[in-house]
Amino acid sequence: MTERLWELWYRRLPTTEPEKPLSPAREARIRELGEENAQEGARAIEAAHAAAGDLLVELDRLRPLVELMGEYGSAAVTQHTDQRP
Repeated sequence: MTERLWELWYRRLPTTEPEKPLSPAREARIRELGEENAQEGARAIEAAHAAAGDLLVELDRLRPLVELMGEYGSAAVTQHTDQRP
C-alpha cells in the first residue's frame, strides 16, 4: 500500500479521542494490516487475471467447434423454414 493510500485509509478510522494520536505500536499494527490486505488483494487480482487468461485460451481452443455448431444451427433453421407449409 502506498504511503498516500495508507494516509487516506488511516484518516477514515474512527477515533475515540481525536486530540490524542495513536500509539506507535497501534499505528505500526494498522500499517502492517494494511500491507497484508494489499498483498492479499494483489494475489487475488493476479489469480483473476490468470483465470481470465485460461478462459480466453479455452475459448480460442473451442472456436472451431463453436463455428461448426453455428453453421449446423444455421443450416437446421434454414432447413426447418424451407419445410413450412
